[in-house]
Amino acid sequence: MKLVVSALVVISLVHGVAQAKKITCLVDFGAISESSEAEVVTSATYWRLIDTLAPEMSPELMAKVVKSGEPFAIPKEDSTLALLKHMKQLREMVAAKGWETPEVKGRLLAELGLRAGLIREAERNRNVAIANEWGDYDLPGPVRDAPRGAGNLFVAITKSEPHRLIVHDRATRTTREYPLPDDIWNPPALSADGQTLFLPALKNVLGVPIVNGVPNLTAAVTLKNPLKGGALTDLKPHPNGRYLYASNGDKKIVRFDLKTNKGVSVNVEDFYDGIFVRDWGIIPGTNHLWSIEQGKHGRLLHRFKVNEKGKAELIRASITLEEPIAGLAFSADGKSAIGYTSEWAGHAAQLDLTRRKETSLIPEADRQKYGSVNSAVAHPIKPQVAMLVSKAGDRNGYRIDFVDVTSTTIVRSVPLNRWVQSIAYTPDGEGLIITDTEQTRVHNVRRMMEEP
Repeated sequence: MKLVVSALVVISLVHGVAQAKKITCLVDFGAISESSEAEVVTSATYWRLIDTLAPEMSPELMAKVVKSGEPFAIPKEDSTLALLKHMKQLREMVAAKGWETPEVKGRLLAELGLRAGLIREAERNRNVAIANEWGDYDLPGPVRDAPRGAGNLFVAITKSEPHRLIVHDRATRTTREYPLPDDIWNPPALSADGQTLFLPALKNVLGVPIVNGVPNLTAAVTLKNPLKGGALTDLKPHPNGRYLYASNGDKKIVRFDLKTNKGVSVNVEDFYDGIFVRDWGIIPGTNHLWSIEQGKHGRLLHRFKVNEKGKAELIRASITLEEPIAGLAFSADGKSAIGYTSEWAGHAAQLDLTRRKETSLIPEADRQKYGSVNSAVAHPIKPQVAMLVSKAGDRNGYRIDFVDVTSTTIVRSVPLNRWVQSIAYTPDGEGLIITDTEQTRVHNVRRMMEEP
């Protein structure tokens, strides 16, 4: 039987007395058969609720609901908190009318599955468009961390087990993979000239010669860890090619002399206040180290000179940091750095080591909406830093903010629309390596910096 007149069905759900906010679904179903009325009205109201109260509901969550077979049983997550009460009310209203039938539930589940597929397809298309606009080429992935580069080579460790070493030659666009011992899974490093590969094993570090882009694993030299306990996991070759610095989980630092292959403990902890070290590194163009300490008397940025015997000497007084900083990305000239932390929303600051001055990049009033700085990497030549920024609860909220270190301004913000694991510049600074859960892509920095 057909309805002979157009009807307007209004289903109103009230948030509560305090808010008294109504969500109204208007459905014009003239010439709709009575047998389909339950499906049409329920579907329209169902989607109006989701689109109004849970617009960020992910395709993964939709797929989970489809798998459960219960379209009204929406899992409790941050993106669905406002929806749960009203979905329960809708289910009660539908049941009271006798509309909670297999046909109605089947339609809702089918629509959920379709919506999830369309969202995923849109995300794939968007990522392809981004790749076509900025992309240079893909590296094998997924990998555990951003590939490390020197010259034309990139090296990385595969994320899946058994772990394998990936060596990519950018000049020839060729990639080779090599099996690794079971005790090697942390990120490798390359010497500045690209002729030595360093692999952090469980107890020591292996120095592997590279000839014509091919590592000779059988000719590896063992660099013995002088520290008692704790594998050396953070490797940082010095640009002069003579030294390799490394640290363990306690941030105790070792310096290896690559002429003698001997390592000594760098006594930077002698100058610490006694709590823990957040991060450390080599200041470009110098034989100096920096470290950030969370001490008893606040957050301190230390600068050390390391003498020929590998002993640390504190240079000038340490800088007391006004706000939390977990890591630094130094400019190529070593005179300033961008400090950041993901623990506080919107905190990033420029640190001028010459003037001993800290300047915030984001005004305090804008920090909550800005997002969190997950990491930052410095351009190897220009006074530029790329910051990886994300917004809590927004799965597509990742972006790259390019910072001019000289003027302390964010000169370009590039949305990525996907979850990103890590970023790194190529050795020549022409590419930015972006690693996510599925791929590692080298993007053209010049095109990324151009206005759309």
